[in-house]
Amino acid sequence: MRRLFLFVLFLAAACAAPVQWEKEGATPAAQEQDTRDCRQQARLKATDVLSAPALPPPGMISAPARQQEQFAMREAQEFHGCMVAKGWQEKR
Repeated sequence: MRRLFLFVLFLAAACAAPVQWEKEGATPAAQEQDTRDCRQQARLKATDVLSAPALPPPGMISAPARQQEQFAMREAQEFHGCMVAKGWQEKR
């Protein structure tokens, strides 16, 4: 249960401070399009986590919650990789 709480807290923090992306010479429309494309690709690639058998996890977190946690992490990794591959950099 503690891991789930920490994960939800992490997601809330991530939503509160969205990552800003920058790419030299790119227009806001190009950024919106690349973001949309990368979100869609990331969602599709992360679905394999949901289709995998739900094994009983260690600790108190339930199998469906663990799958959702893994899905969210995989989706974020895939999105980040897609944006970087398109030439975008995180603005810090």
